[in-house]
Amino acid sequence: MKKQERRVDTLNGLLTWRSLVDRNMLLHGALRIAPLYAEHWKLYNDPKKGGFRGVNDDLDERSKVDIVFKYTQGTINLFKEYGLDINTKKKKYKASLRMKTFQSNKYPNGKKEPWLNYNYVKELKERLILSFSMTNAMNIESDLNTKKLGNNLNLNIQEFLDVEYDFKSKTFYFTPYFIQFPNFPHLFNLLAHRSKTTNKKNLFSSSNIDFNDWKPVVDFNKHSALATSVIYMFLSKKRKEIYIGITTKALGGSAGRYSATRKNGGPNKKDMSEWDYFKFDKLPEELAGKNLKVVEDILIRTFSSIMKSSNDIITKQISNYTLTNKAIR
Repeated sequence: MKKQERRVDTLNGLLTWRSLVDRNMLLHGALRIAPLYAEHWKLYNDPKKGGFRGVNDDLDERSKVDIVFKYTQGTINLFKEYGLDINTKKKKYKASLRMKTFQSNKYPNGKKEPWLNYNYVKELKERLILSFSMTNAMNIESDLNTKKLGNNLNLNIQEFLDVEYDFKSKTFYFTPYFIQFPNFPHLFNLLAHRSKTTNKKNLFSSSNIDFNDWKPVVDFNKHSALATSVIYMFLSKKRKEIYIGITTKALGGSAGRYSATRKNGGPNKKDMSEWDYFKFDKLPEELAGKNLKVVEDILIRTFSSIMKSSNDIITKQISNYTLTNKAIR
């Protein structure tokens, strides 16, 4: 179904995109900004002029934006009329916007498009799912039908979200515009609330993990200042060494608290010249703490079994690289 795009005026005096709610918005916390609005909102401007051109990483400090989620009074009144347990308070959330490459027959070499990412803002995703419960149910039904019953769905469900953008404050405004209330609203509300707990089973889904490529170590502070709850690695091509670590705090920047030091086999924060590259993969916040440490231990032991290391784990040594971690359990 083609995403519908309309220009409407609002009391905020901002150009509003009335966007059809889709799977990406609810399940993956991602919104592709339509070109018409990206141009008007000056998202293609150079970052020095308030835009996001060349910002290709969600962890780049220049990608930072806010999202204000709010309801109209009419929608709030409907929730009250149905007696639904919905949080109707206006609230601001942290998010990011970056350029992603889109390829098609029209653009064989790729075209940069702005994507708004709020996949790790759990509360905002839950509020969207609760607001647009019929679209969420359609997505689930579509998945079940495609896998088991063939592709004969005829569900005509369309709900709309008004999206506005304030260029000066780099703030997006999300306002549910058209909501289709189900025939059994209390049942749908109960199921949506229960999904908050059952979704934890899917924490390791690839859509919940932000994978990043290897980057030159000279760019460490540029890319790592906002990285929290990450598995990170450093690599030296000259010495053929790899170091693996974790952190639940900010990985880099002035507040960086990553655990790597020369003493435990990793780079010194003040001098990383002995290392060539680094990478990190951001995990869901729910895995912070002891759970994240378990993931680190698994990775260290796995790498130890295929390369040289400073421990007595039996290795097949299929690589000529050495794992430098000292603490291996």
